[in-house]
Amino acid sequence: MRYPLKAKLRAYYGKRLLTSLSWCVLWLAAWTAAVSFFYGPGEALVERAAYLIGGLSAVGLVGLLVSFGYLLARLVGFFCFTGGLRRSMRQYLPEGTDLRDPYGPLGEDIRCRLFERADIYLGSEWILFGGRAMRRDDVAGIFYNDLSQRFLSKKSRIQLWDLQGRAIEITLSPKQSPDICYNYLLRMHPRTVCGDSAAREGVGAISAYRLSRKVLQDAPDAPLGFSRWDKSPVLEENPVRWDYERWLLASYCLYIAGDPYYCGDFSRVGGYERTVRQRDTAREVLESPWEIRDREELLSTAAHLIETGRLRRSGWQLGRAPMVLAFGYLAEMITYAELMRYSLDAALAIQQTFSGWEELLDSYMESFAAWARDPRAVAYRRHLYQEMRRDPRSLLHTIPFQADLPALYREACG
Repeated sequence: MRYPLKAKLRAYYGKRLLTSLSWCVLWLAAWTAAVSFFYGPGEALVERAAYLIGGLSAVGLVGLLVSFGYLLARLVGFFCFTGGLRRSMRQYLPEGTDLRDPYGPLGEDIRCRLFERADIYLGSEWILFGGRAMRRDDVAGIFYNDLSQRFLSKKSRIQLWDLQGRAIEITLSPKQSPDICYNYLLRMHPRTVCGDSAAREGVGAISAYRLSRKVLQDAPDAPLGFSRWDKSPVLEENPVRWDYERWLLASYCLYIAGDPYYCGDFSRVGGYERTVRQRDTAREVLESPWEIRDREELLSTAAHLIETGRLRRSGWQLGRAPMVLAFGYLAEMITYAELMRYSLDAALAIQQTFSGWEELLDSYMESFAAWARDPRAVAYRRHLYQEMRRDPRSLLHTIPFQADLPALYREACG
């Protein structure tokens, strides 16, 4: 499903334009009201405090002119953001590459808007800060600057530097959780230089660029390379090869599809690539809120989910049993063979309790809607569910629910 990047960027630039327009209208209204007052009821006050009134008038005029200048700049940005995006992409592509429609390749690559708060868009190949793009393999430095320490602002700025010394940046408000966004980006780019912005530390732009380049050049390569998505070292190649693996993925497909920030992937056993970052993430997910810290607690939790899911006819419980086991596999608590073996009990329980994928996932969504606190998360997961039901290429249409699971298990385990 192509990401609606153009619509997202239009909304981003439209919001900036409306903010500038609001400030311009505010300054114009204040200026008009002041002029009307000074040449009306306040005419006597002008005679007594001419210099003060003149100074205030000058401040108002400057504020009006500055806000109008910002409005014009934002107006140009709103109508020309595609051109700016295209120019930022050309720096990383071979000369002559056709970029008449940059949203085609970017829409196929981008997976998410970061936490649906900040206008930072992440894909396997590209990262966008607002309306400017950078190739993720070229990211050499990530810097953070708390603007409140130098300006009358509560905002923070995040900068990305590439190997050629080019930089893109975005300014975020406290509501957009800039510190969380910054730490997330660091985890996704473990070989980059990081810290407060170069200017604040007194390093200087050129020195920061040289340091970033040296860190990337000196960093040893991982034995299996680095993930295209999260850029951390790959621990083990785990491509999906068997229908039994696909059947298990289908049983908790809405969880994988509904969490783009954890980089779900239906082409990988367990739903995720086995990387250092995914191992650490899986351990964090199992420990909180599941309180699973070792193999015994993992298997006990999966058995409990299977038992209660059967008794309650709950797709929420049964669907999460193979999901928890998959996270245990990613966290290196169980092996691939153990994942296949222990998941068979959950798969058979699902097959014996429900008549098909639709009944299972309808039950899952009913419980998820009651559990989730954010109605936007529920709406988003419902939308994904409908998309998967309509897509003939999805697991719900390519893997039969009433498959011979013991035979598929034997095939996968050789």
